[in-house]
Amino acid sequence: MACDGAGKSRRFFVAVHVGAGYHATANEKALRSVIKRACLAASTILRQESGGCIDAVSAAIEVLEDDPSTNAGRGSNLTEDGHVECDASLMDGDSGIFGAVGAVPGVRNAIKIAALLVKEQMSGSNLLGRIPPMMLVGEGARRWAKSKDIILPETVSEADQWLITERARNQWRKFKRMLSEVEAKRPSVCTAVVDEDKIMDTVGVICVDSEGRIACGSSSGGIAMKISGRVGLAATYGSGCWASSKGLFGAPFIVGCCVSGAGEYLMRGFAARECCTSLSLSQAGPASAAMKVLRSVMQQESSDSGVTDKTAGILVVQADASVAVPGDRPELNGVEIAAAYSSLSFGIGYYGNSIAKPKISILRKKRGKNDAGIDHFEAGIDLRTSCC
Repeated sequence: MACDGAGKSRRFFVAVHVGAGYHATANEKALRSVIKRACLAASTILRQESGGCIDAVSAAIEVLEDDPSTNAGRGSNLTEDGHVECDASLMDGDSGIFGAVGAVPGVRNAIKIAALLVKEQMSGSNLLGRIPPMMLVGEGARRWAKSKDIILPETVSEADQWLITERARNQWRKFKRMLSEVEAKRPSVCTAVVDEDKIMDTVGVICVDSEGRIACGSSSGGIAMKISGRVGLAATYGSGCWASSKGLFGAPFIVGCCVSGAGEYLMRGFAARECCTSLSLSQAGPASAAMKVLRSVMQQESSDSGVTDKTAGILVVQADASVAVPGDRPELNGVEIAAAYSSLSFGIGYYGNSIAKPKISILRKKRGKNDAGIDHFEAGIDLRTSCC
């Protein structure tokens, strides 16, 4: 719902997803709550004169990381040896600067380190001409964060006490038992829980500010039972998130994309970057671009290596910002948002200055669709008026 309040607040837009996979209906209330809180956290920053997209994306993802109902930060899937190792990345659309951390242990909010990596690159500060890092992994990422005064738990064990939830620990025990039975060539006696969450990989956020600047980010605990040291989709350049303010030939084109799913095949297809590039070239709209990329990656992987789990979700935002008077700064007019997904469900939400409260949906695959089917959601939002 929009109301007439033009000029009373800064224009902005926020889009959030909580991962593709299967979201149990029993957990919908918790997921809706965290999506709403993430949208509001970002909007609080974007409403301020000094509010920037990088800080807004980071603030929203921190909310998602702190909530145990998502596979990021607290509540993350565990490695095969029973620990949490997180991936996260953030990209600024204006500069194209990207920062990421992979397989980092003992960190509550991996997105904070990714955001700082972006800011360090933007500042251009370096000693003896050394290039600021774009990506850090493992214990080295944790040590770097400490050196930059990011507050971290004293030890990895201390962090794991907060990061590991009972649900994640029980899931890990079940999978360990199943692996042991397979290795011993015994039939598994583990029965699947019908209404159990199966959330794939990343959470993601896309933010657009009043002048049409865009940034996006991703964070993840990774796939369950991953090998320690595995770096996934959420930390991989061009795969988990992508943001740009220019098309391929330099013309203004504001777009951001976040991807969630079984990471390796999406990483090989550079899914997030490919979606933005396809949208820039075709001008067919975000939904068409997201479905095209998801279909292409799924078909390619199926023909190449027979991977069975090809479920994924893509969230994409295209923004329109224009200059009313030559010499003035651009002003955000509206956005198109789309989500395409081949998974059983995909949790998304969005919020803007012309919307009374965050709109949230746990998208579910329509009945009658086969396993390879792709569903989608799309909406256009006019941001030229503001809610009171």
